[in-house]
Amino acid sequence: MLLLRIARSGAATLLFALAACNAQQAPLPTVAEVEQRFVNAIGGEAAIMRPRSARLRGFNELYGAHGRRVWVSVVLYVAPFRRLELDTIPQRGSFESGYDGRIAWALSPRAKPLIIAGHNTLSIRRDADLYYWAHIPEYFKSMSVVGIESFGGRRSYHLRGITTWGDEESQYYDVRSGLLNGYRFHQWVAGAPAASETRQVFERYRSFEGIKFPTRTTNFSDNRLTSVGRLDSVEYDKVPPSIFNPPPAVRAVLRR
Repeated sequence: MLLLRIARSGAATLLFALAACNAQQAPLPTVAEVEQRFVNAIGGEAAIMRPRSARLRGFNELYGAHGRRVWVSVVLYVAPFRRLELDTIPQRGSFESGYDGRIAWALSPRAKPLIIAGHNTLSIRRDADLYYWAHIPEYFKSMSVVGIESFGGRRSYHLRGITTWGDEESQYYDVRSGLLNGYRFHQWVAGAPAASETRQVFERYRSFEGIKFPTRTTNFSDNRLTSVGRLDSVEYDKVPPSIFNPPPAVRAVLRR
């Protein structure tokens, strides 16, 4: 009987080991499968493609040196390849960044207008794509599913890709829900000797007229908390096209 118990115990151990091995060797989904699952999770392609414009309102809490915090009121207008963001900081004024489909600009108090054109607008144009979620792979020269990792405390499919303008970007999709948990990428910061790693964590998805958005976005730069964003409202098809026209200060620079 003792030998029988040992044999049964050994058989059970072997079965557990084989099951674990098989679980580790289970094939990963394809990029298309992960992306389609995400599209379905946020409402489906038809819902994503339905609006002609959108207005989003919320706040950003910025974290500076010595524990300083700054609250920023944010209003974002988006139409197909048009974008305008208005940020208001108490006692510091309003900041504007826009893209009209051809050029991008930034305006801030007591500073000359900054105008961006040509190749440098490629990532801005992507951010102005109202239907980006429906065709993410079109912005990548290559993309692959490299494994399952923990991101933002959740098991995620890790997709690594090279954008059409040559940047590397990692995306993390929730294994359970299919929702996008966040991004990891590198970007140059003015005055920095090397590219800084940026990590964005998306949480608390909520449906706005049939399309889910993360209502909390936490940003890290080289593992340092830099900001927490909150999305309060999304309205569709109430944005006049003229709102995306370059403001007078920008038009004056263009004339010169």
